[in-house]
Amino acid sequence: ALTCSWMEGVNVLQVSPAGPSGECPLNLSALALGIGIHTLTLEASDGQAASSDDMVLTINNTPPVANAGENITITSDQIAVTTIQGVATDFDGNALTCRWTEGLTVLKYWFSAGLNGECPLSLSALSLGLHNLTLEVYDGQATSSNTMDLTIDNSAPHAAPGGAGVYAINTPVILPGDVSDFDGDMLNYQWTDGTTVLCSGNIQSVAGGASVLLPDCVVSNLSLGMHTISLQVSDGFNSDTKSVAVQIIDNIAPTIKPVANKYILWPPNH
Repeated sequence: ALTCSWMEGVNVLQVSPAGPSGECPLNLSALALGIGIHTLTLEASDGQAASSDDMVLTINNTPPVANAGENITITSDQIAVTTIQGVATDFDGNALTCRWTEGLTVLKYWFSAGLNGECPLSLSALSLGLHNLTLEVYDGQATSSNTMDLTIDNSAPHAAPGGAGVYAINTPVILPGDVSDFDGDMLNYQWTDGTTVLCSGNIQSVAGGASVLLPDCVVSNLSLGMHTISLQVSDGFNSDTKSVAVQIIDNIAPTIKPVANKYILWPPNH
């Protein structure tokens, strides 16, 4: 009957009977062996004599794992409030650093991962279109990377009409308004009453979304009753429509001027 003893130097790692065919396995999962080279010795004893043999076990560092996150699509006005939530993990528990790149352009230089492996990227100054972003993770010995696709679409313009209220018939209805567009596109606008175009034109917007005042639209021929006046603005990609209510009333009483059929009775006839 044989007894197997596994040792590393003077440290006994495992003692167990040999199997039916002399097997002497060593379960590494039960041992706390670190990264590096380990010289392991198997000693076999039959109760009277013992012999041994050495083997070299090399445990290499496990590379970290980078997860750049899911592909996402946003509009350009969401860039400043969007954060890409990358995550880094490491089997060996090493301290991790992260870096974000787009091709050869570094978007965020090496920085320490968070307590739970967070590697966030706050967006700024990215153009419209598709961006392939790469998260790189380094554990001090090895680097791994992962990519995600960020699509930035054109932001829709915004319309802000004014002029709602009650107007007397045959008096001018003045419709002020302003428009804005985050991308700074050339905008086409038009005021409509149902299918009737009241005013239209083009105006240059300001990048960043600042409002641009439109020329007043002056209308003098609206009929009696309620009108839903709409301001529509388009940047060639998207459009926005907002409406105001205008009521036309008749608040002027009619006048009467009777005319006699005869102005002079002559000669007198009693």
